[in-house]
Amino acid sequence: MTNIKALKRNLFIEKPGMETTKFIEILEIIYAIILACGLAAILLKFENDLIKNFINSRKEIFIIILVLTRFFFAPSKNVKILVDKLEKGKFFIMLWDVPLLIIHSFIFYFMCYVIDNEDVKIFYLGFLTLLLVNIIWLITICGRLRKEKVLNIKIWIFNNIFFSILFALSLWFDFGSPIIWFLFALSNSWIDLILTHMYYIYER
Repeated sequence: MTNIKALKRNLFIEKPGMETTKFIEILEIIYAIILACGLAAILLKFENDLIKNFINSRKEIFIIILVLTRFFFAPSKNVKILVDKLEKGKFFIMLWDVPLLIIHSFIFYFMCYVIDNEDVKIFYLGFLTLLLVNIIWLITICGRLRKEKVLNIKIWIFNNIFFSILFALSLWFDFGSPIIWFLFALSNSWIDLILTHMYYIYER
């Protein structure tokens, strides 16, 4: 009985003094490796005629650069905020937040992998999926950080919801085109970076 109580205590009682820096650093490395694999996939696909392929996919390449800028820095920072600010339920980070963070990186890899697909809609479906997963994650973060000022996260949520609706409507009613999807993705990214760029640069 004593051993069972000790096990419960080790599993479920928070340990405020635990070191979290290495956890965040390792998570960032894993996340960065998967993102780098996505960029490597683009180079492998374009290696036969790098310049021509880059020119042909220039709009999608630009979106990839913007997505990389947005999603390279912020997600691991979000995990760090949860680790630092949450008083209870930190074990949930490993069960929910870390897997969702990794899912973000694999969606980015998918976008890179299909960047030369003849049907460009597949690339933008990947972008839409990334927005939807990000919305779900950010909403759960907001819910747990109710006492914190998370204006940047709220901006991301509303911005992503708005453009997800536009994407979904254009795909559902088939009125979209590559240039329209590009403008949706471009606008979504620019709004994000213009309104919340300081969050990417400075620590909270």
